[in-house]
Amino acid sequence: MWAQSGLQPRRAPLQCVRPAHEKDSARNRKEGGWRLGYFQRSPRDDDCQFRLICFPHAGAGASAYARWQELVPSNIEVWAATYPGHEEQMQEPPLATISACAKVLSDELNRSQDLPFAFFGHSMGALVAFEAAQQLRRSQRRLPLVLFVSGHIAPQRIGLRAPIHLLDDDQFLERIVDLGGTTGDLLHVPEWRELLLPLLKTDIAACETYKLPPNASLPCRLIALGGTDDEIASEPDMLAWQEQTTYSFRQEVFAGDHFYLQSDTEDVVEVMTQEVDWDLERIDCDWQKPDVLQLDESMIHLWSFCCDLGEQPERHWLELLAPDEREAANEFQLDLDRQKFIVRRAMIRRILAAYSSLNPDALRFEVGSHGKPRLALSDMTTELRVNWSESGGLVLLAVALQRLVGVDCEVIRAVDDLESMIAQIAPPEEVERFNRYSEQRRTEEFFDLWARKEAAVKGLGTGLTVPATELLFEERAESRWALRVNSHPTGQDDAWLVESIAPFAGYAGGLAYGPLAPSTAPRTPLSIDFRSLEADAASPVRLRCASRMLG
Repeated sequence: MWAQSGLQPRRAPLQCVRPAHEKDSARNRKEGGWRLGYFQRSPRDDDCQFRLICFPHAGAGASAYARWQELVPSNIEVWAATYPGHEEQMQEPPLATISACAKVLSDELNRSQDLPFAFFGHSMGALVAFEAAQQLRRSQRRLPLVLFVSGHIAPQRIGLRAPIHLLDDDQFLERIVDLGGTTGDLLHVPEWRELLLPLLKTDIAACETYKLPPNASLPCRLIALGGTDDEIASEPDMLAWQEQTTYSFRQEVFAGDHFYLQSDTEDVVEVMTQEVDWDLERIDCDWQKPDVLQLDESMIHLWSFCCDLGEQPERHWLELLAPDEREAANEFQLDLDRQKFIVRRAMIRRILAAYSSLNPDALRFEVGSHGKPRLALSDMTTELRVNWSESGGLVLLAVALQRLVGVDCEVIRAVDDLESMIAQIAPPEEVERFNRYSEQRRTEEFFDLWARKEAAVKGLGTGLTVPATELLFEERAESRWALRVNSHPTGQDDAWLVESIAPFAGYAGGLAYGPLAPSTAPRTPLSIDFRSLEADAASPVRLRCASRMLG
């Protein structure tokens, strides 16, 4: 395996360490180390780039994956879960539902999203991993790039066969022995029965009573693994997992029964390592050490890029999106519209992540009072204000610090009934000026005015509550105007300035910006750095831009 991949294994056993949020908690101290909440992990190498998070079968804990760190490359670290009531967590009562178990684990994971990751779960662990991903999605956190499910029927099939947790103790244990879960000798060990029988029954009851949440299909890759002779989860049972992803699906089958994993561990780990290989090549260190872009209150960065997939597969762009955006991408009927949406959102996230300590898919957007998306400032360490516009496949993105901005771009094109359109956005005195122009110039001037007014509306956040004819401009310098809102005072006269910009030939553009909050109007014009962006040929995670000053 290692000769073929060129990767070297890291041989270090799992050990207990503690998370940052529990460093000062004496109750988590144990002789010989620290607990990491409900997870155990190996010492992390400096070149670690990916995390494999593993969920054990019923009755088991992190020890089920004790060998796995020896089998993965050094740039992958293994985290192994221990459920409440199991192994190191035996002082806690076991949880009666899969949802409750996934909740305590996903709460831990919410605090540890510094690396891209995959989930692997076997038997009960498959359900816990699936439900943990559901809870991460509901809390708008990063999802696993890949969900590996092993040895459990698809959740929509639960309830189609007789449950075994309702059997009496002897019948229940005989069934467990028949499935290969333990040896018959242990049935006659009173200490074993007293300790593990209640735990096994609680775990299996949690699996057999799991309720599939509505709209549960996940926007991430899903791979189902199983044994050829598994009586609990047959090949058709595992194939049915394909209904639980809106992304790609694959099935892998290994020789063996329900516990095939014990004899085929190396082959299973190799399948998973190969699956995330392209993720590792794409990610390198950009997830941990993103480009850092400097911005101060005296500057606005104005980015432009095209909504084109370029040489990158679509899945590379999708990994930069939040879960809800991946779901939204699937709603488009036309491939071109879908691709534009994916690239637009991915590029915006990549650019904005470079101004913060967050990863691209961890940024959160919210909807303003007039339906426009905006950055959720509560997640940012700086008061970054953004606005964007798209026309004809070109996107303009304005980024400022502590001041509101609005931006608009428009393809200059022929317009039917241009005179009527001009009358809808221009006051009478401006209409007279338009009438003195040639037809070509009248079209260009119309889109210039349109873009400036759209930028002003987006910057002010007024939506359609202010008619376009009420937005007036007083020229201050070439291509720069002060904004007046006739009969709808902003309370900040002279505070808002509007720039006329031409991002590229055949386009008109407008940029509006307000004062530094809570100060009054800027005394001197801002410097506006116009940045043309292309995705790196090797990876959309990197930024490559050319910069020039406007004005």
